[in-house]
Amino acid sequence: MLQKQLEEAATKTRQSVLIFGLSAAVILLAATSFFLFSRPFSPPEATGPQSGSQTEVKAGNSAHNTQPKITELKNPAPAAGEASPDTPNQQDVLTRIAKFEEEIEPSFKNPDFKAWSGQRSVDLKAGKEEAINSLALGDNTAAHKKITRLIDDGNILIQEFEGEFEAAMDNARTAFKLDAFQAANEAIENALTIKSKDPQALDLQEKIKKLPEILSLMEQAEIAQTENNLQIEYQHSLKIAQLDPSRNAYAQRAAEIEALLLDQKYEDIIVSGHEAYENSNLAALKQTTRLAASLFPERAETKALEDKLLSLKRQTAFNNFLSDAQTSITDDNWEQALNAFKQAQTLNPDDQRVVAGITLSTQIAGHINALQSFNANPERLASKGVLQNAEKRLEQSTLFKSVSAKLKSQIAELDANIAAYNTPLSITVLSDGLTDVSVRGVGQVGIVSEYVIKLKPGTYRFEGKRKGYKTKSVSLTLLPNTSNIQVKVIADERI
Repeated sequence: MLQKQLEEAATKTRQSVLIFGLSAAVILLAATSFFLFSRPFSPPEATGPQSGSQTEVKAGNSAHNTQPKITELKNPAPAAGEASPDTPNQQDVLTRIAKFEEEIEPSFKNPDFKAWSGQRSVDLKAGKEEAINSLALGDNTAAHKKITRLIDDGNILIQEFEGEFEAAMDNARTAFKLDAFQAANEAIENALTIKSKDPQALDLQEKIKKLPEILSLMEQAEIAQTENNLQIEYQHSLKIAQLDPSRNAYAQRAAEIEALLLDQKYEDIIVSGHEAYENSNLAALKQTTRLAASLFPERAETKALEDKLLSLKRQTAFNNFLSDAQTSITDDNWEQALNAFKQAQTLNPDDQRVVAGITLSTQIAGHINALQSFNANPERLASKGVLQNAEKRLEQSTLFKSVSAKLKSQIAELDANIAAYNTPLSITVLSDGLTDVSVRGVGQVGIVSEYVIKLKPGTYRFEGKRKGYKTKSVSLTLLPNTSNIQVKVIADERI
């Protein structure tokens, strides 16, 4: 690109130089003619040594040995067509032009910079073209000076641009920190006029926009603090911290209030828990204990509440067992009452109600079971030993018949069974007068044709024996309160 610019500039310059050179030659020829014809003629001066000239001669040498001292020129004038050693070469100029294009010109493409700098950036771009034209003419020195000055001016211009922007940003930041909304808003708008898309400026603008709301919340938070309304102060402080996270004081205050509110809530829970315990409200105590443990599980108050919950659970379960026992007693179910009392005993073994309940339930349930056993097989009551046991049990259970209707019923039934199965019945034994009749386990009837004996209710086996005949066996069950009982026993089957 630069090479093309140089070629274009050189073409234009050669045309200009050709015209300028012809004009200059004509003018120079006219001036020379005027000078020659207007100068007076002077004869030539004689050659020889000049008066006043001095020759250095070394001491001790003859005049023939003297030589003139040659003074060395450190910076001899360059020959025609040669460049001075201090003259910049074309590459130096090209390097600086490239630097200008890399470091300065990109700013010209920024619309914000272009609008801010106005004519100055236009002049800089034009100056670059002039430097290129000078380089194309071969005037490296002029091109070098121009481009160097342009780089310096461009850097200054960029620094002014950045400096003015930073100054506006500093003003906006300072005003924002001082909560001066109007000043901060004006300053940030000024900064965005310079750099309309700068991320930091846009971010700060958003923060400044929130400032009126924040200031209002700050005022309300202060009022709430004065009135000791922690909940409202917490809400406003938290909102302020959310709108502007840099306001650490409000974030810290919100955290402090949150901790205070949490403590208050915890204390209220503990108080409610103790009230629930005093009122034996197990459901409420469970809830308060769970809430307390969710907030501060390791605090002593929580542990105490957990102990009360365990105690109330045990007490509630104990009371439920006693209630179940009482219900069972009301239902005359003494076995079930005994089980309930035993479960209550595992929770509170020394409770006198439990001890008395177990004793009473055991006795009544035992009597009922024993009497039921006798009444289930009443024929056994005809046995002397069984009868004695039954009568003993009757005597013991009679003391409790007023407590249990079921026991009273069993007593009455057993009394009736004892009477029935111990009242002899009349049995008429019929035979052939030849058979010897006996009752196994009771005694002999003898050889009879008809004979009446008395036996208690029960099952008996009659046997008839006769010589030459098989023994005759007849089973007879006597039921209480039965009459007109006959049994026929005749051995009539020969051997």
